[in-house]
Amino acid sequence: MKKLRVQFYKGPDVVSIARQLIGKIIVTNFNGEITSGRIVETEAYIGLTDRASHSYGGKRTARNEHMYAPAGTAYVYICYGMHHLFNVVTNAKDIPDAVLIRALEPLTGIATMLKRTGKIKPGNSLTRGPGNAAKALGISKNIQAFI
Repeated sequence: MKKLRVQFYKGPDVVSIARQLIGKIIVTNFNGEITSGRIVETEAYIGLTDRASHSYGGKRTARNEHMYAPAGTAYVYICYGMHHLFNVVTNAKDIPDAVLIRALEPLTGIATMLKRTGKIKPGNSLTRGPGNAAKALGISKNIQAFI
């Protein structure tokens, strides 16, 4: 498996990058527990013009500052005070475009994913939805993940 280079994320078309991420595999390794999943759903945010983006209109806060980071930066934020959502920054530094990883096909470490999510058996909700996907992979604001 070959890691994507930072150059992959530097393109100016976040929608195209979001589409190209479909089928890629994301892997986490925390304390020797390896989990992975194939990306099956993404969502692109054109930061400055997308009203759904945290950086719409050039808004800059402590919460969204990572969106202005260089391409390839992991951006994790908390939604509804409880769900950690994993994004990857695209485009160029100071252009706040990002791709949200919305869903995965679980591949490796399913027992670990079940433990992290509190689910009893694997089903279609294990990694469906951005909160479930991040939780199953062990992604939170306290870690770093790489695609």
